[in-house]
Amino acid sequence: MTHPKKERTFVAVKPDGVQRGLIGEVIARFERVGLKLVAMKMLVPDEKHIETFYTLDPEWRRYTGEKTIASYKAKGLRPPLEDPYEVTAIILANLKKYMTSGPTIAMVWEGAHAAKIVKKLTGGIPLIEVLFRGTPMGIDILTASVILSIMIIPFTASIARDSFNLTPSVVKESAYALGATKWEVVKNVVIPYSKLGVFGGIVLSLGRALGETMAVAFVLGNNHRITTSLLDAAFDALRPGSTIVLETINPACWFAFFESYIRDITHVRPIHPDTLTYLLIATGFQHVDVRYRAPYPEHDKLQPLAPHASLGDAVDTLNANVERLNRLLFTWLDYAASGRRP
Repeated sequence: MTHPKKERTFVAVKPDGVQRGLIGEVIARFERVGLKLVAMKMLVPDEKHIETFYTLDPEWRRYTGEKTIASYKAKGLRPPLEDPYEVTAIILANLKKYMTSGPTIAMVWEGAHAAKIVKKLTGGIPLIEVLFRGTPMGIDILTASVILSIMIIPFTASIARDSFNLTPSVVKESAYALGATKWEVVKNVVIPYSKLGVFGGIVLSLGRALGETMAVAFVLGNNHRITTSLLDAAFDALRPGSTIVLETINPACWFAFFESYIRDITHVRPIHPDTLTYLLIATGFQHVDVRYRAPYPEHDKLQPLAPHASLGDAVDTLNANVERLNRLLFTWLDYAASGRRP
């Protein structure tokens, strides 16, 4: 199984980007977010390369052609052809001509969530992409916003209607008498007179929307817990070559666990040195090292028996058990685990 931090994705700088001298900017942008360039090649692709890279599935040809024809008609233009397959053939011919017009830079980038990061840097739409973020089944912020909007519309409309009805009839009839149309009465008389009431209704509706926790929970996946990872956050925040150091009580020492760890009510769970080492490696840190500190005083440990002729081998057996107990009960009280971000 591929390590999560070894995820790779493909990036190509097309001929226009090469001609404009954007190769260095593209590489610098990906390196700034922590990705590592593992392969790069400059080539002039031929038509066979293009046909291999792009989808040539018949269903894709039909869908692309129909979408292009519909786009022409929606703009009031005449499509070049009515056959979707022939339209797609024209698109592919132009694409081949463009991709073979000059050199292309092919790159392979490696890192945690490499494909997701590249997609975010190259294909995202600011402020709009976040609305569609989530699983492709309607569980996202856009769905939650639509649901809450529908839920508060009746409340807002009811308060706005009551505010409009508070406009004195004399004022409206006077506007009609002066020759104002219905729209002019609404725009220049009713709305200015009742705007504070309408604004108050909107504020109350927003307050009600904030209270609809169950609706938001269901449309956002019904997840009542925000999951965070300290190590993942540290890995993303640290620069390449930086070191992380984590120090804590050593639960492998029974004295430290029972005398220090469980007395602190802020502790959630103990972390064995081997477990923390594994978590650092799984997160992507390299050169992970564990160092122990604060040894338990030797004079307070269980003391071995002195050799005695009458006891024979029993003394050696007892002393071996004492040593084993000392390793479990009275060893290092603290430890620190360190790792370097690649």
